[in-house]
Amino acid sequence: MEINAVYNRWKHGAYYNPDGVDIFEEDWDALALLDSFRYDTFSERAELPGELESRTARGGGTVEFLFGNFANRYLQDTVYITANPQFYKYREELGTEFHVVWNVWQDRWDNELHTVPPEDMTAACLEAAAEYPNKRLLFHYNQPHPPFIGPTGRDLDMGTGSDERRGFFSEFLNDVFHEFTSREDFRQAYEENADIALDSAAELLANIEGRFVVTADHGEMIGERAAPLPVRYYSH
Repeated sequence: MEINAVYNRWKHGAYYNPDGVDIFEEDWDALALLDSFRYDTFSERAELPGELESRTARGGGTVEFLFGNFANRYLQDTVYITANPQFYKYREELGTEFHVVWNVWQDRWDNELHTVPPEDMTAACLEAAAEYPNKRLLFHYNQPHPPFIGPTGRDLDMGTGSDERRGFFSEFLNDVFHEFTSREDFRQAYEENADIALDSAAELLANIEGRFVVTADHGEMIGERAAPLPVRYYSH
C-alpha cells in the first residue's frame, strides 16, 4: 500500500492530485463533504434535488484533500464546520485562514462510536448557518467513513465499541477486515453509513438557502485492486 502511494504521488509530481477540482473555485454557498463517499454509491442511493455530476478529487484521503485544497489559502469568506480532526492536526502546516473553524469533534465526539454522530454534526451545521448567514459554509461530516454505525456495522463491531484499534484513526479496514467480516458485509455496512450521511445532507438542504453542493473529499475502495501493485483495498 505504501509503495502504491509513493508511486502515485511521484506520477502526479505532488503530494496530492493537482488535476483534481479546487473546491474553492467552484460556485457554491454551502458545501457538504461526506467523507469517503464513492461516486457510484452516491449515484445509486442519493435522492437529493439538483443535478448529479462526477468530479475528480485532489486526494485519495482526507489529508491529501486538505493539502490540495486548503494549503496557504486566505478564506475569510468561509466558515469551516468539521467533525474530522485532520484539519486541526495539520493546521500549522496547512496555514489556512478561515473566518471561523468549528472543530465539532472537540465537544461532540462519541467515545463509544469513535466518531461524531451525524445528528450532532447536523445540529452544529444548522447553528453555524444561523450564526453566519453571509459566509460560505463548508460542512465536513465523518460518514460514510468508518466506523460503521449502521445495524450491520454495529452487529459486527466494525469500528465501534471499546477496542481502540478499530477507532477513527486506526487502519482496521485493512488490518483486521478478514477477522470478522466478508466483502459483502463490508459493502452493506458501508452503504448503511452512506444512507446515514445522505439523510444528514437532505436535512441540511431542507433548512439552508443558497446554492448547495453535496460531495466528498475522496472515495473508498471495497475490495478493488490498486495499482501498480494489485493488492486489494478496503480503505482509501
